[in-house]
Amino acid sequence: MPRKREFTDCDCVFDPSGEGNMKFVNCDIKLPAGGGAYVVDSGCGSGKSTVIRKIISQKYQEGILVVLPTIEECDKLENEIQGMGVPITVGNLHSKSDLFKTFLDYPASMSQFQVLIITQIRLFINDWSLFLPFNFSPLKSLNSTDWKNAMTGKGVQLRKWIFLDELATFIKPMAVIDSGILETLSYTDQHKTHNGEEGHLLSGNYYKHIYDPDRLKVVYDNQRNKFFTLKNKLSDFMTDMVLRYIDQHRKEILETKGEYVIRNRIQDYIFPSMQSKIIIWDGSGEPIFKKSSGIKLLTPTDKPYNSDIEFKEFKMPVKRDCLTAKMDKEINALADEMVRQINTLPLNESILFICWKNIRVNEINAYNKEFKETYKADTYDLVEILKQKLLKRKIPESRFAIIYRGSGKDKAVNDYKDFSAVSFLGEWKVPKDIVSVINDTYGCQCTYHDFRLTQMIQAICRIRIRQHNDQPITVFYSSDISNDLMYALFKYFKNHSNGKVTGISSPSPKARRETKYIFALIKLYSYDSKIRDAVWNDTPYSFSISLSDLSSIIPMGRSVRKWESYKGLINFLKEGYSITMTKK
Repeated sequence: MPRKREFTDCDCVFDPSGEGNMKFVNCDIKLPAGGGAYVVDSGCGSGKSTVIRKIISQKYQEGILVVLPTIEECDKLENEIQGMGVPITVGNLHSKSDLFKTFLDYPASMSQFQVLIITQIRLFINDWSLFLPFNFSPLKSLNSTDWKNAMTGKGVQLRKWIFLDELATFIKPMAVIDSGILETLSYTDQHKTHNGEEGHLLSGNYYKHIYDPDRLKVVYDNQRNKFFTLKNKLSDFMTDMVLRYIDQHRKEILETKGEYVIRNRIQDYIFPSMQSKIIIWDGSGEPIFKKSSGIKLLTPTDKPYNSDIEFKEFKMPVKRDCLTAKMDKEINALADEMVRQINTLPLNESILFICWKNIRVNEINAYNKEFKETYKADTYDLVEILKQKLLKRKIPESRFAIIYRGSGKDKAVNDYKDFSAVSFLGEWKVPKDIVSVINDTYGCQCTYHDFRLTQMIQAICRIRIRQHNDQPITVFYSSDISNDLMYALFKYFKNHSNGKVTGISSPSPKARRETKYIFALIKLYSYDSKIRDAVWNDTPYSFSISLSDLSSIIPMGRSVRKWESYKGLINFLKEGYSITMTKK
């Protein structure tokens, strides 16, 4: 199926009610009228940036905030807006822009720009009171009530459009209250309450209290440790905001063990009847936001991709932590495997390898003399090592690229859009704490599995599948990557591509041995053989069964027989295999 339109034809057409029809390269998506919070998941390479620019050209007078991942993208958008031929006042705010010094000295001046562009990191380290107010609104740190009033049109005038181009996952705290600062801002006595505020109980009937607001400011000003090191109007504003936050969250802060982190959470700016639109533009947002309550997922009715996709597993010879006595042998084996993969492709095609940033070594000996002399460290740059290995094997640099996971090049870039294959070298893991931060920031219910899945989707979509020209791609993956994760990835593209997706069959009991429901699934084969056919043919299926038959096939012990007792199995069948089991 060919692409719907060229990038130059991407647009957003609004009807009189305010509803928009977003026209992407590969699909159309309706944008609801009025305010709200949304994730636009149109697939990668769909022309999201073009649609954003078309909305800017039509809605700039309503006030727009655009949040971009990098300084380079901010500069590019500023130049493009200035070249639109429309009299738009645009502010480009980042640490290297001319506007930055003005921001430090006169932070309230950001409200004068019809379109304000900032980097993702600034969205989280500065209060939104600096960016959302519009038309020379007074500088004021807004509390939750203020925000609710403003978002619903009853307070400070706000920008009507807030765009986050790509989901921000590097979420820095706005401020951190460590034990040293807290000790300075608090005192201990034997009084349970002060001014109606209950303190935190310590041993021996002593209570810890935070100073009252006036005293809190005086004490903070006289201490050495500061929340913000620079001395300017912005730091003054942010300091006052943090002190007010401390005053409003006394009990919670006192009861927290270790550091207390203050974060700018997007979910705190979402209200019923809000008039502004918060839109996150992300081509793989579905796994993360499918269970979100406050942010609505907007997806196309058509499948966003057209490529045939073949998955191919290979044995991974290298471990992340390895002895140097084995390192040379294992690295050479991996390099040979990479050469084999390259040679499976036509001579005019290239492959993107994605590996760990480094490998850690825990002994040094003469066996690895080559590495010991070349790399003077206990941690080796795997990207550079593998690159040199391929060059020594006479592989032209035009045939491959190697990047490390989390480099930023494995998402939101077009550098590899002509490559026909991608290869995942090594197990795909991410820091587990990032998932809790994402859920807290966006108000979603993403799992560790969901986040890893969306990262791999992004990585695959760096290559030519993003061009939407029906070109086939190959996905190589190492044997140490989770079977569940790879099957979920396979299922995602099977559900999102009009092409053939092959190479991974439905997981066998061995592949999903950690899932307790797999044996229950197998038992159901005897009840309805079509269940087995649906599993192995990877096709949706629905069936009904009485509670008595179900409990006979899959007993639930001595507990009272209830249909609700099988909720876990029902969800497992639905989410893992698209099999719907209903009560007869």
